[in-house]
Amino acid sequence: MKLGLTPCTWQLQSAHNQLENKDVFTISPTGSGKTLTFWIPLLFNNGGITIIITPLNILSEKNQDEANAYGFPTLDICAETATDKAFKDIEKLKYRVLVVSPERVLQDARFKKLWKCQTFTDNLFSIAFDEGHCISEWGKDFRPLYSELGNLRWYLPAHVRFHAVSATMPPHILLDVQSKLRIRSYNFAKVVRSNDCANIHFMVQEMKYPQNTYYDLGRILPLKEGTPPEKFMLFINAQDQAEAVCNSLCKDLPAHLRHNIGEIWGICCTDAAGMGLDLRDVRLVNQWGYIDSLCILMQHLGRAARDHALTALAVYFVEPLYFDTYSGKRKWPELDEGQHHTKKKKVTNVDAESTVVHDEENSQCRTDGGTLNGGDNDGRTDGVSMVVDQRNRHTIPEVAGTSTPMRILPVNADSDVIERAAMVSHICCDVCNKMELHSRLFPLQQITSTRAKPKYKIKPYKMTDTECRLQQELIKWRDSKIIEEDLDADDFFGPQMIMSNKILNCIVDLAHYHKILSTTSLFEQTSWCYSSEYGQSVLDIILTCIPLPIVQPPAPPAVIIPPPLGLSSSTNQQPTASTSATKGVMLPSKRSRKCRACGSTDHIGTHCSLCPLSYRTHCSSQRPTNFVQDIFPSPASQDLI
Repeated sequence: MKLGLTPCTWQLQSAHNQLENKDVFTISPTGSGKTLTFWIPLLFNNGGITIIITPLNILSEKNQDEANAYGFPTLDICAETATDKAFKDIEKLKYRVLVVSPERVLQDARFKKLWKCQTFTDNLFSIAFDEGHCISEWGKDFRPLYSELGNLRWYLPAHVRFHAVSATMPPHILLDVQSKLRIRSYNFAKVVRSNDCANIHFMVQEMKYPQNTYYDLGRILPLKEGTPPEKFMLFINAQDQAEAVCNSLCKDLPAHLRHNIGEIWGICCTDAAGMGLDLRDVRLVNQWGYIDSLCILMQHLGRAARDHALTALAVYFVEPLYFDTYSGKRKWPELDEGQHHTKKKKVTNVDAESTVVHDEENSQCRTDGGTLNGGDNDGRTDGVSMVVDQRNRHTIPEVAGTSTPMRILPVNADSDVIERAAMVSHICCDVCNKMELHSRLFPLQQITSTRAKPKYKIKPYKMTDTECRLQQELIKWRDSKIIEEDLDADDFFGPQMIMSNKILNCIVDLAHYHKILSTTSLFEQTSWCYSSEYGQSVLDIILTCIPLPIVQPPAPPAVIIPPPLGLSSSTNQQPTASTSATKGVMLPSKRSRKCRACGSTDHIGTHCSLCPLSYRTHCSSQRPTNFVQDIFPSPASQDLI
């Protein structure tokens, strides 16, 4: 073949449908060679031109390099190459392939002028949409212009057809893309292959620790011993979280490996790395956190084991909120007005005319399903065309009402495909073989709770010359450090690569209240990633501009001098002010005590031996009345005695 490759049947069928002037959807797993369906029609369309619309710059560069390698003059239209001279060359039919983003093809006025050039439009063969599921997934709110690509129908002649390519396009996404691109069902062909990868083993795990601690990653990535793990890709839903996960993994490494530049063990990335990245030997893929799109999830997990000679593990860590065992209040997604939650009906019947290839020896959960019919199906995806291995016909059970796992093969499958289908993977997922996959995990670690110290709440204040001086000194230091680290060539981030304006202003506010006393407190209060490296320099600047206040030593405690021996407490004598002044200590005055019964100051009421009233009151209830007279005789009785 002219391209030096031998295409598969489904690739030839996709190209054949394009050459028959049909709108085509090509759906095939990641790494299966979908881009070859872009180049094959260029060999037979009499010098026709193809425009490829891609969502990412890395995909644009990849398509440009691949097309140039096959001998098709290609131009990647981006900010650097979108010049007036380039568009004049396009009108002169200098390029066979044009790669462009959806925003530029819709908003650049030079494209609108290009649509009016009859020489160009007569030679325009098709418009291909790489990662076509983004038209539905990203066109809702992330990149709204994606949903407006169907407007190209009104600018282009009728012979120009659309070709959407994706690895993840389930029926509801396919119908949505078909509607947005204004594709009619009477001239529409679908080439659909299964997304099942028999060499990838899937596992869903519940997070046992809080998500922001990233402790669960230690169950699949033991980095503390410094032993290289399996080559991995870790997908995170947000860029700032990806940076936090990367920093957390680096902290788990031994000290001598944290800043070592050598072999790459794995990468922490976002959805942008899920499309077009061709790493053949990834043995472990992890999706960190729940994601509400099955298309994006399969794009991420499909990065594993692109080399079919390898096996890989795909782990999906999900928050406890999304499990049935969650005991808290579940937050259901909000629905539009007039909608309500409905239960999905369980499908029990299968088309009786369909046939399958079944392996009785292994009870597996994996299903290789797909269609490869080039004709129109009225927009429906219910019908499934399959092929039967004649050698295994005796092992096929009754299809209708069966509950045994099945493996479905596409039409026109080669003999080697049928042989590989009979060799079911020994591991499918953690449902069919739970213990086998769980043996790949490391045990949970007993981690002590380390709650971060609360940050100081800065109260409003009016900046003085002192705070302004500190702010200027920190700006000067930051500019000098950028030059010293040779980072001044970055025009986008600039000095904020060392210290952002937000952190700089926070340091000024904290220094006003004297809350930064060490590099530890600097990191705790600002979360500055360079606190340990540049913290001491910042502390010196702070102490120079806003020195710490001088703390007066505390006054000595008051000394109570006991009365001299032999001095009765009834005198209740207190040291005079002059006496206390001579000793340098002012003694506090002592409160006098009185008897609750008689009011005397020489005893208290409970001391019965000194208080006659208390004594008589105490003894009157226990002794006869003449007993008191015997103890305390009257004066008349004393004379008689």
